[in-house]
Amino acid sequence: MKNIISLSIFTLMLISYSKNDDDNQSFISCANLRTALFNFNSEQLNIEVNKLTTDLVPTPMMNDEIGHLKNLNELIERLNTNCKAIIATKECYACIETYPVLSEIKIEIDSSGIQIERIIDISTPEDGVLMSLRMHGN
Repeated sequence: MKNIISLSIFTLMLISYSKNDDDNQSFISCANLRTALFNFNSEQLNIEVNKLTTDLVPTPMMNDEIGHLKNLNELIERLNTNCKAIIATKECYACIETYPVLSEIKIEIDSSGIQIERIIDISTPEDGVLMSLRMHGN
C-alpha cells in the first residue's frame, strides 16, 4: 500500500512538472551556458539561450513597433531565474541597425573571483522569435 501511495505521489509530481507553463525553460543547462560563456563558444551559448526564446513572438505596439521589448525583458528574467550563477541585464534594445535589428544582453559571471562580462547579440525580428546569434566581449 505504501508503494502505491508513493508511486501515485511521484506520478502526480511528474505530471505537474511536465505541465509547467515555462516548460521550455526547464531544459536549459546552466553548466553548458557557463562553459560557453567562459570559452567564448557562441554555438553552445546559442543552443542554451535559444531554448528560452521559443515562445517569445513579437507583439507590436504603438511604443514598440518591432514588438520584442517585453520579450527581451522576459528573456533576461528567464536567464536570471534559471541560472543563478549569472547576472543578465539589458544593454540595449533594437540598437544595432541591421536586418533584422539586434539587441544586446550583458552577462556577468564570476570566474574564481574575477568578474567576466560578455555581450550576447539577440536578433529581434518583426516576424519571428528572439534568437541568440553570437557573443563578444564588452
